[in-house]
Amino acid sequence: PLWQREDIHDMFAECLFHPACLGEPNVALENKYFAADDANDDLAKRPYNRTTFANATCNTIDGFRNHSCLCHTCKNNFRRKGTDQCAKCPDPVTNWGLMVLGSCMILAGLTFIAGTAISSAGKQELSESVQKILLNYFQVAAMISIFPLRWPSAIVDLFDFQGAFSTVGDHLVNPDCVTTSASAAELFYSKQAFFACLPFLVTLLSFVGWYIYGVITGVPFFDKRVNVGDGSEAKSTPKDRFVVTVGAILYLMFPTLVGGTFKMFDCRMVGKGTWLHVDMEESCSGDRYQLMRLLLGFSQLLLYVCGLPLLMLWFLVRNRESLDTLVVQSRYGLFFAGYKDERFYWEIVLSLRKIIIVGLGVFGPSLGPVSQSLVALLVLFIFIVLEILGDPFKEPTKRHKILAKLELSTLMVLFLTMWSGLMIFSSTEANDTVSVEVLTVLVVLMTVVMMVWLIAQLMRECGHENAASVAEMQQKFVVLWRRVSRFRMSPEARQRDIRRRTIDANDVTTTDNPVTIEMSTSHRARLSSIQAKREHRMSISDQEEDILPPIPPRVQHSSPPLPPRQMHSINP
Repeated sequence: PLWQREDIHDMFAECLFHPACLGEPNVALENKYFAADDANDDLAKRPYNRTTFANATCNTIDGFRNHSCLCHTCKNNFRRKGTDQCAKCPDPVTNWGLMVLGSCMILAGLTFIAGTAISSAGKQELSESVQKILLNYFQVAAMISIFPLRWPSAIVDLFDFQGAFSTVGDHLVNPDCVTTSASAAELFYSKQAFFACLPFLVTLLSFVGWYIYGVITGVPFFDKRVNVGDGSEAKSTPKDRFVVTVGAILYLMFPTLVGGTFKMFDCRMVGKGTWLHVDMEESCSGDRYQLMRLLLGFSQLLLYVCGLPLLMLWFLVRNRESLDTLVVQSRYGLFFAGYKDERFYWEIVLSLRKIIIVGLGVFGPSLGPVSQSLVALLVLFIFIVLEILGDPFKEPTKRHKILAKLELSTLMVLFLTMWSGLMIFSSTEANDTVSVEVLTVLVVLMTVVMMVWLIAQLMRECGHENAASVAEMQQKFVVLWRRVSRFRMSPEARQRDIRRRTIDANDVTTTDNPVTIEMSTSHRARLSSIQAKREHRMSISDQEEDILPPIPPRVQHSSPPLPPRQMHSINP
């Protein structure tokens, strides 16, 4: 009946992941409720509807728990994959091994980021700017995966790979499979509490580590910076390295902190009630959720989502007039290195871009997948225009021109990735498998090419900045390899090699002789000294010839010829 159609939403709700809901014909509701735009569309007969009776079934084969709200909860031995899907947990040994491996990879990534930031403190190396562009691209690409556009598994795995190397989160270390007794909401609250406390824990451990380092090296942590003998400022102190370490770790944690905070406020309307999206069994009107929203939601919103960008901006504005000093570059160079002096705040623009993309991915599903994706494309287009008009990167050398090209290229790839995701969603709805496959290949190809370009450029700049060290290491490796190869020779070959090296020891023109390589430095020095002395003597001789008068030609005197030899005969 028409008067009942306004209450249809109280009894029907669309499944968040359609394959999770098998649906069953409901005889009791047939011929009672119809679609508002089609009087012949019986809502009770739709295959994806979630019925409210005890005989309702969910897709348990794919890991969804039977009789759960909208078939959204994962059953035992399954974990959440993405936002609405479930994946089977590995066996306990493999799961713990993956968690340990993930922890090691995260630690290695943090060490690399913090180590490069510390080593380049005060220098503002080009490689550091390339590294930031790489991390920003990986972080935003991983955020795109939360948009419900039915991404193919190949693209989802690629997004997870990018998130694992650019963000400290649960891409590699996911404890969902460790326990099966806790509900999804309890696991979510536990992870949020851990990530909320992690910045303080990292700050404490970094302080203890660098304080001990200062005691060992004899440079106290709280001592003020002093000048060295030549009048220049001292090198970075343990306190500088502590600030850089904390800043680098928070830089990697920021997307995870923003995403977790927004998920605390992500409640979905089902019937007349609201339910937490991460666990559709957790009522958003319950006392436990209200407490957790206050402790883990509003607190992180103030401290991290708003607090970290504002704190970074405050530090940069406070030291704006001294951005070229060693102390500011050593501590905060990670956030303004590579930018022009008048664009020192540009890292705040990048943080705003991350916040908007994450917020749109978490709260945007209420707009519908198509509208949500269109808004995301508009946001990316605005930031592309800002990048072109702002022109934030400084170009002191020709090598620095690559920064603007890399940043703009990553934004274009993100824009095309989002557009391709929207087309994949539309093609899936139309059962156009060919278009889906072509677009999937296009996205994977664009992403891989962009990743290879960024990584190759980073390695190139690192090699350029450490050319002397790399050459020295290569020479040492060659010498070591040739020494090792001698032990693998037969006795006869070793004797021949010794004789060859003995004969060619004085030949400095060959590069195949190990002895020559080892003694080339001193031998060349001696030859250079001898050659210099010889040239000096020759120059003195030339000067003497110029000063002395010319020698007159010798007069040729004629002398009488000698008489012929007299031959004496002996008489017998």
